Formats: sequence, structure tokens, C-alpha cells
Amino acid sequence: MSLRLLFAALLTLMTLGDARCGEATPRSKKSPETAKTQSAALEEAKAIRQRILRDVLLDHFFFGLEAPREWHAEVRTQHGARFDFLNAYLSAGVGKGDPWFFTYSPFVSNRIAECGELGMGAWFTWYMLSQSMPADYKPGPAEAAPVNARVPETMREYFTWFARTLDECAKHPDVPIVMQIEPDEWNHLLIAGGMDPAKAVVMVGSCGHPELAGLPDNLFGYAKAMARLRDAHAPRVLLATNPSGWDWRGSMSGARMGATFKALCGEDYELAAFEFGDRDKGVSGKRPPYADQSGICETFPNHLAWVRDFHEASGLWVAMWQVAMGNTVYASCDDTPGHHTDNLAQFVLEGYPRNDGIARYVAAGCCGWVFNGGQGDSTQAHDARKDGITNPTAPANNRGEIARFADDDGGFMRLAAAAYYKDPFPILAKPKPKAKEEKAAKPKPAPRAKPVLVDESALTAMRARLHALLGEALARDRAIAFTPSGLRDPATLEAIAGDHLDVRMDAGRIRLAWGSLKPHDLAQLAAAIVRDGEAETYAVSAFFLLYDGQPERADEPLRRAGERAEAVRAAFAAP
Repeated sequence: MSLRLLFAALLTLMTLGDARCGEATPRSKKSPETAKTQSAALEEAKAIRQRILRDVLLDHFFFGLEAPREWHAEVRTQHGARFDFLNAYLSAGVGKGDPWFFTYSPFVSNRIAECGELGMGAWFTWYMLSQSMPADYKPGPAEAAPVNARVPETMREYFTWFARTLDECAKHPDVPIVMQIEPDEWNHLLIAGGMDPAKAVVMVGSCGHPELAGLPDNLFGYAKAMARLRDAHAPRVLLATNPSGWDWRGSMSGARMGATFKALCGEDYELAAFEFGDRDKGVSGKRPPYADQSGICETFPNHLAWVRDFHEASGLWVAMWQVAMGNTVYASCDDTPGHHTDNLAQFVLEGYPRNDGIARYVAAGCCGWVFNGGQGDSTQAHDARKDGITNPTAPANNRGEIARFADDDGGFMRLAAAAYYKDPFPILAKPKPKAKEEKAAKPKPAPRAKPVLVDESALTAMRARLHALLGEALARDRAIAFTPSGLRDPATLEAIAGDHLDVRMDAGRIRLAWGSLKPHDLAQLAAAIVRDGEAETYAVSAFFLLYDGQPERADEPLRRAGERAEAVRAAFAAP
């Protein structure tokens, strides 16, 4: 069912019209009948939001992407890349006159209408507190947000703007809308309050806004204020809170943040948004290969554990936001401004559905990713640089595939999403039955026979070389992830001490004997030390893939091993 039809049907379940289901005048006394009517309206609105959550955001693993509507129309029509949400920042800062999204055009209403025409939902990021007066983002958001939150006049105007924005949202009840609230600032306020929400000062009930009287002047009151205004002005809008994980091993662990935000947001918020960072790795000067580097939380296993712990403690589904769009596939991403490299999009989309990245995030409690560039030089999926099709000399560790599109990422997002939306990963939806023609498809070719090692001395030499290469990779601070045989959870190699490996897992640190590693362990470790342009690393990887009985996967590293490939092949014979 299309989003338009779905939400047209939902309208028959609830018609609030112009009635406001919040407490417009909290200080006035309401008759029992009025209070009962408002309570019923609130419950009905909540039920509709839960239905939107189930039918749109939890039907399948969703993707959002910030790009012009013309780009979205093109990729949907030409490729079938049916992104679920079009996202945009609402950022300005109060105390400086009306914001741009009120002054120059009815931006919010226009953007939602565009999303409805495209068959997409609208995702807005409300980011206003730190840029407001009097602090005006100085010396930085960590200091500015707590200062501004203590000023009654600032907060009164802040809440007024939010209510006006919600009024624009309410004009489009048939379009799913997510309002993500203040990335970073929740935790900036928490830090200012010693990580105690009750001590994080935010002028709410005392700010003078008539709809918020009686709410406490702290982070609890702030969280409730945003929900109360949503209930009163646009009750179908889903709210997303925004924890942070800068100190993910300590005060901001997934479990601690989950417990804190459960207390703050309770049942008023439908989602939590979390980040990997605010820019492509290439923008920060990091160069591929990126292995399992995630950004915040350092590695994907750590990041997945954080999301899982937060989800379990809070009860909220998590959406990743501000996901970088760079890649190491197309030559277009040569680490120049607007064309930077990253590995996030590839982690979930490259090779889907064989790639289990999405499945791992869903299992952790994540229901979707929203792509947008957090910095001016970030890679975009459309031709933001207006430089047309670009195919420069590919940098080291970029595959250098030739781009056919003017997209600044070379076309990765449009093509990878097109492949994904042929059969999106179901969360609550039932998997689609295979088409008859798929069932009648020709059988897959039989797997190739497993190679047989015929040169034990070659194995001894290769094990020694792998041991040395792992040490060199660790010395370069290379992240080396693998899943040891007999264990279910992924591990990260931290050190090699003689004939032992020190590895870190979610459950703690363990030591493995080098001699106890199975062929599959060695194949994983060898794949982790591969470096483009270094034929020896490909030869080592190919050797252990053959040793592990994976001849198909060994073909590509053998091709890249150059003259060393012959020696690898000579160590094996077909059975």
C-alpha cells in the first residue's frame, strides 16, 4: 500500500480538525467532560502514531536521504530507489527575528507537500537551542546550549517557534512526519547538570509560555514540553529524542543512556536518533581502508552493542541519522571537497542481501538510517558541487570504478538503494513470497571442489607471515575484527603477545592461542590486513581462503596478488 493511501485510510479513524488536544490553558479548570474528551483524543492520537511507527518505520528497514526533490523523483522513476524519507534541518536560533523557514517561504509546509507528492515521509531535525541568543553558538554548542536554556525570554520564543512549526505540519495529516529534537543538546544539558536530568536547568514552566505552565524547569520539563506542544498542535507527528555516545564506555554507555532517556521521554517519544559522527571520514583526513571503523564507538561491533543496550534499556527503536554518503567504490570519491570517502553506506548496502549489515542493526534495535552531510565538504548523493560526472585518478584503497552519473558519490547511493528496494529487509512485515519465475529459475551451479593443501611448508611460512602482518597492522592502529571459531560474538584483535592473541569482546577480554586458530579464523584475519596496492597481502588472504575451502572468494585476491598468485596456487591441488 502506498503511503498516501495508507494515511488516507488512517484519516477515517480519527478527525481532530481544528481541535487542540493539549492543554491550551493549563491553569484554567476544565469540566470532567472536557478533560475526558481531551484524554480520549490524546489516546487516539497516540494510537495513530503507533500505527505510523509500525506501518512505515518498522515495516522494513527504512532509509532517508537529504537531496533535492528532482533527484528523488529521478532515482525513484529511473531506478526504483524508493527512499522512505526526505530529511532537512530546521536550524536558526531564536532572538534574531523570524527564522528563514518562516520568513522566505512556508518551507516546512512546502517540504511536506513535496514529500507527499513523491510518496515519501518528511524527516525534520529541529536544531535551534545552541544558536539562539544570548550565547549565539559561542564559544561552542556545549557551552551555548546550557546558557540559552536558562533565559526565560529565549525559551518562551523557542517554544513558540516550535508550536508554529507544528502548525505547519498539521496541515498535512496524510504524510508521515518525524521531528528529531536537538541532536547533541540533550547531552550538553545533561553534562551541565552533572548527568542528572533534574539538575539540568531549562526554563520551561517559568518561561511564560501559556501552554507549558506547571512544568518543571529542567530537562524533564523540556522533554515534556516538546511532547505537550506536539499533542496540542500536530498530534500525528512522531518525536525522536537524541542521545549521544561520546563517552560510550562510561557515563554515556548504551545502558545508561537508555535508562536516562526512558525516564525523560517515557511513552511520549516514538524514536531515538543516534549518530556515527558529523562528517565523512575523508573530511577528517582519514584515508581508507576503513575496515570496521564506525566513528562514534570506534568499531561496528561496539556501535551495535551500544544500540542494543540503549534499545533494551529505553524501549525505543533507534534510527541512525546524519549518516555519511562517501564510499570507496567510485573514483568520484577522491577525497577532495564534496567527494570524500567513507564506509558507512557500504556496510549496509553493498552486496545486499548477501551483506548482513542491515540484519545486524535490526537485531540490535535499529530500524533505519537517514543519510545527510553534516559538514559543508561532506559527500552528497546528488550533484551538489555542480561539477558533473567526475572520474579522477582513484586514490589509494578506492576501487576506482567509473561513474556514469553526476552524483558527487559517483552514483553509489542511487544504485545501491535501487537494488535494496527490490526486496527491502522486513522488520515487522512478512517476507515477500518469491515470484514464480524465481522459483523456476535455473539451479545454481554446483560449488567448486575444495582445494587440498599439498605443501605444509607453505602453510608454515604463510602463518608466520600473517602473524607479522597482523603485528604491523596493529602498530598502525588498524582495527582488526573477526569472529573466533566456536564463539558467536565478534571480537577485535587488540594485541599479539608471542603465541597468543589478546582480543576484546562485548563480554570482556580473552586470550587465544595462535596455534589454536582454525582455518576460518586465519582467513578472517588475513582478509583484515589486506591493503590495496600491496600484492603480498592479497596473496596471504587468497592462501587462507583456499586453506579454508573458499575457492570462489579467493579468486579476486588471487587476481590482485600478481606474480605471487602462482606460488599460492602451487601449494594446493584439487581433490
